[in-house]
Amino acid sequence: MNLKRQLLLVSLLTLVLPWAGYQFIQETESALRVGQQQMLAGTARAIGDSLAAYPEDFPRGPRGDETIGDQIYGHPLNSRPEIDGYFDDWSIERTSLRTLRGTDGPIHFVAGVVDEAAYLYAEVRDNNVVFARPGSRTADSGPTFFDAVSLINTSPLYRNETIVFSAEAPGPIIAVVRNDYGIKRDPSIVATWRDVPGGYQIEARIPESRLGTHLGLIVSNTPSELQSPARSTTYTSRKPAAFVTVSPDLSRVTDNLIQPGMRLIVTDTSGWRIAESGDVALATQ
Repeated sequence: MNLKRQLLLVSLLTLVLPWAGYQFIQETESALRVGQQQMLAGTARAIGDSLAAYPEDFPRGPRGDETIGDQIYGHPLNSRPEIDGYFDDWSIERTSLRTLRGTDGPIHFVAGVVDEAAYLYAEVRDNNVVFARPGSRTADSGPTFFDAVSLINTSPLYRNETIVFSAEAPGPIIAVVRNDYGIKRDPSIVATWRDVPGGYQIEARIPESRLGTHLGLIVSNTPSELQSPARSTTYTSRKPAAFVTVSPDLSRVTDNLIQPGMRLIVTDTSGWRIAESGDVALATQ
């Protein structure tokens, strides 16, 4: 074999070796990826089988004419917001606020949970805020009407009540609870009404023990105390859907199911996050 052919073979070999190495790396990476997927799938099945032993900790999904949008989600909060009518000290992003169509413009609202209490925040567009007269109890029963945000608080078979947030003037307010036993003020519920340009904002703290299993929001907007208010609701069915939030009991269960460096997020059938454990960052420390 002459020198030219030898140089040609060496050149071809030099070109083939990197390609062969690249192919080997690709095949190795693919095999590792498949193995990791199989391991994660096996881990997920094992965790799923373990969680199946705790069906009572999974919230009830939409039934009948209910939809996912009918449900209110209680975001886990890292700290307790001050009840001052502002959102700036909530430990979640503004993108967490949901939007509801209102009479005078969009209504933004969100719910949070921390330290055995639920928190509610709402921003309401209202071109003409109508305050309640002294002694007024409900926004839509007359003889005079007023603007209000009402939390429909129910549990099938044993609880059916409405928590009304209204104000005679801006500032701290005491919620009024209406149920089968009558209408009364509830000082355990702390709330503030804040007037802002173009409407008002409401923030409230409600003891967890006061809440039922199903929650819905109604915003009443009247142009005059002599006119029955228009109502905007968070649910389209006849009754509110189930309230969903992270389950402390379920989170304790998942804490014992994961390994260091693993993060586990559990959602219900509607996609709401109901448990979260672990931290991927621990794997790199």
